[in-house]
Amino acid sequence: MLTIILLIPSLIMFLTLLLTYFGQRKLNNGILFGVTVPKTALDHPQIKALQESYKKSYLIYSAIIWALFIPVIFLVKMEAFQMIYFFVWLGAMIFMLTKPFRAAFRATMRLKREQDWFVGEKRVLHVDTKVTQMKKAMSISIYWFAIPLIISIVPIIASVSLDDSLLRYAGLAALIMTLVMLGISKAFQHSKAKVYSKNSDINLALNRTSRKYWSILWLCLAIFESINALIAYLMLTSESTITLAAWIGDITIVSLLPLAGILYVHNKVKSIETMLLESDGEVIYTDDDEYWANGFTYHNPNDKSIMVPKRVGIGTTLNTGTSAGKSMFFGTIVLTAVLIIGVCFMLVRSEYTSPELTLNDEGVIAIDYPKYRFSFNVDEIEELTLVDSVPSGFKSNGEATSKYARGNFKLSEMGKSKLYIFKKSPPYIVFKLQDLYVIYNDKEPGLTKQLFDEISALRD
Repeated sequence: MLTIILLIPSLIMFLTLLLTYFGQRKLNNGILFGVTVPKTALDHPQIKALQESYKKSYLIYSAIIWALFIPVIFLVKMEAFQMIYFFVWLGAMIFMLTKPFRAAFRATMRLKREQDWFVGEKRVLHVDTKVTQMKKAMSISIYWFAIPLIISIVPIIASVSLDDSLLRYAGLAALIMTLVMLGISKAFQHSKAKVYSKNSDINLALNRTSRKYWSILWLCLAIFESINALIAYLMLTSESTITLAAWIGDITIVSLLPLAGILYVHNKVKSIETMLLESDGEVIYTDDDEYWANGFTYHNPNDKSIMVPKRVGIGTTLNTGTSAGKSMFFGTIVLTAVLIIGVCFMLVRSEYTSPELTLNDEGVIAIDYPKYRFSFNVDEIEELTLVDSVPSGFKSNGEATSKYARGNFKLSEMGKSKLYIFKKSPPYIVFKLQDLYVIYNDKEPGLTKQLFDEISALRD
């Protein structure tokens, strides 16, 4: 199941990157491979050769990428290493799918200087005064984000009285996503105003339209993610068994719906832009290629805008020439690295660290395992059984793979439970305590039976 879960976002990311960068071989709004060039540049033999080699590079790299994905399938029984390899493969995919573009950008920039292909005023930054003054009025009010914030906070408050940690985590997840979308919306509100034409009215209309549509999208995504977190909670807490198809469907919707919304807004804004500019007939192509490192990283200390429109892809990107942009850029990299390293560390630790049950002379049973240590007295055991299967349920705070389950769970027919089990190594020792079940087994069935006999003898 983990392999399928990993495959779905991999395909989505691959197609997104491929569609974003593969299309850069064609001139779009005066930009080719992230470089502003005149239409006459397309007739140059070196440009034609570069376009042809660019297409071949993506065919070769695409084949290599999916050949490298094969080990993910064969590591299905070693989930820790499967996840680590997946993260490495993900990084390799991003690197390979952007490498041809970076090379083409440098080659085009070099040829542009040789041929003196400059469009408009050389290295001049145009800013429309009216647009700059009115850009804050172009987004919907951030107070609308009170809707997803309420949806997020209510479960957190309810979880306190219900003592439901899973509900609290669902609310926290929704709250985090809402704050992320709010941050993106604010960044768009303060993004660099784009100049489309010498006509300030056209500029004002297009920038207002763009900010309006994008701000509505971020609000809708915040509401969607908040509701989806609660849906996921309801799915996990339902008494019925959650099928693989249901999980795949939920993952697909969560992955594709935001992408579909982004594409819709992008196309909508572009269609309005085309309509207005065709009627105006006075398009300005600014030539600030020097500020675009590799064609997609913007660094301009003279521009105080934190966010600027992307040259490649959809939306905006950070201006690393500003202190805020630089902090956000490197902060994101560091945070991502810490999260990935932390996840990999926990996966490896879980793979090679097994829970250990000990019984001392005072009748205290202790289960030692990082983060989920637990102990209780033999006298607290209301019922002790040895079973061959464990009821289905969901994880409220713990670790669960196809091989093991450790931590806090809620099981059907049992309720709150602490699991320290190898899933495919029955039997399992079930301790029924007051308002809690504890289930344990060793990887070796013989050792599990031996422990059960020792504890049973002590109770007698």
